[in-house]
Amino acid sequence: MATVAETVAAIAAATETKPGWVLHLARRLQEAGILPTGSASAPAAVHIEHVASLLLALLSGAQLKAAATAVHVYGDMRRCGVDVTIMPEAMRPPVTVARDYLEHVLHLFAAGSADDQRGLPQMQLEFVSNWPELTILFGKGEDPWRFVPAGELATHWRSGAIRKSTTITGAALREIVRRLNQTR
Repeated sequence: MATVAETVAAIAAATETKPGWVLHLARRLQEAGILPTGSASAPAAVHIEHVASLLLALLSGAQLKAAATAVHVYGDMRRCGVDVTIMPEAMRPPVTVARDYLEHVLHLFAAGSADDQRGLPQMQLEFVSNWPELTILFGKGEDPWRFVPAGELATHWRSGAIRKSTTITGAALREIVRRLNQTR
């Protein structure tokens, strides 16, 4: 698996973000115990869940001091704001939180099986930075999926202010995974 440095380089290149900023975010997540730490002689192995965490921190638009909190807040957002933990097991949908969906898509790209499934390379993930919200746009006339904190209404605007967001395409996610697969 890739190292933290290789992951930082892949994410910075695919998102056209300064590598120094992505490295600062990675270090902050290492300090919080979200990303693994290693040494020069034994670099830490980064897995899909770590890539997802670094992407959540970067795309949320959080300040450096709030990066770890942003990973938890954005990662735990529920589809349509529905808290499915109160549902009986047999009725729960398979993907309920934003982190699970992001990791699932990254796993599909890593396995090479996502190119033809539901147009994943054409999808867009829109991270709203002034309130916690992730909107996934699939295109082709499909309704978007909105992930918001549990208990909030996904169809309601959460502020009277301007909505600021960062969008990443499925193709960019595929490029990150491709670059990481080349480092093996």
